[in-house]
Amino acid sequence: MKFAALFAAAAALASALPLQRREVPQEHSHDLIVNAVRTISQKGGNKDPLLGVDPVFGPLGTQAQITQINKTPGLSAEQKDDKCLQQNLADLCVTNAKKNGNNKNEIAVCMQFRVLERNSGSVGGTQATCTKTPKNAELAGLTQLQDPASAEGKSGNAGIQTQLAKNLLKLGFTADQAANLALQTSTFGPGQIGDNTARGLSCDNNPVTADRDGDFFGRAIKKGQQIDCITQATLAGSKSKAVPSISKAALLAALGGNKGGNKGNNGGNKGNNAGNKGNNKGNNAGRGRGRGGRGNRNTGNAGNNAGNNAGNDAGNNGAVSFGSCSAPKIEFGVGFDGRKETAFQPTDKRSFNHGSAQNIGVITGFVCDRLKDTCKASAAAVAKCAQATAAANGAAAKTGAQADAFNAVFGARTNFAAVKPVAP
Repeated sequence: MKFAALFAAAAALASALPLQRREVPQEHSHDLIVNAVRTISQKGGNKDPLLGVDPVFGPLGTQAQITQINKTPGLSAEQKDDKCLQQNLADLCVTNAKKNGNNKNEIAVCMQFRVLERNSGSVGGTQATCTKTPKNAELAGLTQLQDPASAEGKSGNAGIQTQLAKNLLKLGFTADQAANLALQTSTFGPGQIGDNTARGLSCDNNPVTADRDGDFFGRAIKKGQQIDCITQATLAGSKSKAVPSISKAALLAALGGNKGGNKGNNGGNKGNNAGNKGNNKGNNAGRGRGRGGRGNRNTGNAGNNAGNNAGNDAGNNGAVSFGSCSAPKIEFGVGFDGRKETAFQPTDKRSFNHGSAQNIGVITGFVCDRLKDTCKASAAAVAKCAQATAAANGAAAKTGAQADAFNAVFGARTNFAAVKPVAP
C-alpha cells in the first residue's frame, strides 16, 4: 500500500496556512493527514459550502471552530454544529473520494482524520464528541482521540484506535495495514497536568524536512521528504513522538488474530450446549456447565485472545454475557504505572483500558460503566459487576483482599491478599 504520492502532493501545502501556536495538541502535528484531506476534498470541482472551512479547523479547539463556521457562508444548520465539524469534514472527504475514483487509500486518510485529537485548551482537557450518525459507513463508531493525560484518553483512546482499525479492515486492508494506519493517528505522550504553557509534549513546527530514512507505523519516510513534526519526532525518538494507546500486537488480536481461540471457544460452547442438554434430561447441572468450561479452557487458551476470553466467560459465568469484553478481573500490586506504592488496575487492559488507582472504587466504577456502555454486556453481567463491587467494598480497604473479593464473584480465584500493602 503506497501513500507516498498522495502525501507528497499534500505536504507541499503545509506552508500555505499560517502556523499559529495554540493549545494542546497543536493542530499541525499531523499535517500529512490534514493536508491530504484538503487535497481529496477539493478534487473534482466539489461545490459544497463546507469547503470554505479548511480541514485544519477539524483538530482545532471549539472557539476557533465556531469563529470559522460563522465566517463561512452557505452552511446548513447541521454543518454549523461545532461538535460535529471534524466528522462533517471527514464525511465530505469520504464522499468526494468515492465520487472521484473510490480509492480506498484516500478514504483511509479521511478515516484517519476523523479520529485525530482536537486541541483541548489545557493538558488533560477534553473536547465534546459528536453524537450524530455519520453519512458514510466507513466513519461509523469513530470519534476523536482525547488528550492522553485525561481520564477519557486513558480509558477510551485504545478503543477508538481499535475501532478505526476494524473499519479499515472492512474497507479491504490487511490486518497489518489496518493496524499501521490506525497507529499513525496516535497522540503525543501524556503531558503534565497543570502545565501553564498548555503545550504538554506536543509539537507544531511544520513543515519539517526528514533528516533520515525511517518508518512511521508502516509509512515509509525518505530523507529530504517534507513530513509533519510528530513523524519527525517519532523517527528521532524525541519527546514529541507519537505514543500509541494500544500496541500493534493487541490491535492485530482485535482484528482477528484469534483463530485458535475461536476454535477453543467453539469447543467450549459445544461443551456448554452438551451440559445444557444434560440438564434438560435431569442430569447434574454442574457437570454440564463444567464440561463447557473445561472444553473452552483446554482448547481455547491456546489462542490467547479476546475471543478465547469470551469463551471462558461463558464457561465460568453461565448465561452472563460480557459482550465484546472479557470477564472483569482486577489485580493488586506494586509498580503499576511506575508507582512505588501498591495500587489496583484492571487485568485485561484490552477490554478495560484504565490506569492504576489506590482506591479500588475508581477501577470498579470504570469497569462496570465500561461493561454497560462500550462492551454492551447483558443486564445480568452489569448486575454481577455491582455485586462484585459490593464484595470488594466489604473487604479491608487498600488491600489485595478487595481484588480477590471482586474477582471471586466472577469465578476467578486470586490471592492478592498475600501482597503486602505499601503506602505512598
